[in-house]
Order: sequence, then C-alpha cells, then structure tokens
Amino acid sequence: NEYSQYTLPHASHAHHNNKFKISWDNKCVATLLLNDTVFCDGECVEGYLSLYTPCLVKVSLVHTEQCGAQQTHFTKCCSAQQCCWYVPSFTFSLKIPTSTFKSFKSDLCESLWSLHFEFAVCKYLLGNKQ
Repeated sequence: NEYSQYTLPHASHAHHNNKFKISWDNKCVATLLLNDTVFCDGECVEGYLSLYTPCLVKVSLVHTEQCGAQQTHFTKCCSAQQCCWYVPSFTFSLKIPTSTFKSFKSDLCESLWSLHFEFAVCKYLLGNKQ
C-alpha cells in the first residue's frame, strides 16, 4: 500500500457556522464540527471529524507569530491523533493554554491560533472515493 501525508491548513465553511468540509484534490476527506470558533484562555477546542475514507488523523492546536513577510514562528501547543481504519470518526479536545498570547494583528506583526490537520490516506482509497 502507498500512503501520503497531507497537512490541510484550510477548511471550507459549510452552511452551519461551526461545520467545515476538509478536501484534497476536490475530494472530501472529512467533515469537521467544532463546539465554537472563538475561544478564551483555558477553554477546550472540541471537535468531531466524520471521515469519508480510512486514514490516520492528527489534529494540532498551533500558535503562529509573524513579523513582517520573512519571520514566522510556529508553536504546536497540543495535539491528538487516532487511527481511523475501522471507525469512520474521530473526537478530539485540545485545551488552549492559560496565560498565552491572544490573537491580534497590527501593522508590524500578527499573532493567531489555528487547527492544523494531517491525514495519512491510502492513495488508492482516496482515488476511488467520490
């Protein structure tokens, strides 16, 4: 079997505010449901992934600091992973650390939080799913 790993930093919004479709090469890999899209220190980002193909999944809570166009620093705060070969879903809870940098944007720098998804998917299975 041939496997590839993909980091999908962006998901497209579906009709519901906290529901997102995650796609690769115009094929839906998963649907993501989140408990909210705005969080405070110490709260948990809770999510549910409904998967359309068997895969390995890793979800990470990442803080990004960017100063100018050249300097970017990523900090992976926490992550959850699961093998989803036989169960087509994945539930995760990632706690936002207390006393961390808030999200902001100025003319000199930017600080933001995001979820990063990694999927290890069999190319053969992904190619046959519609």
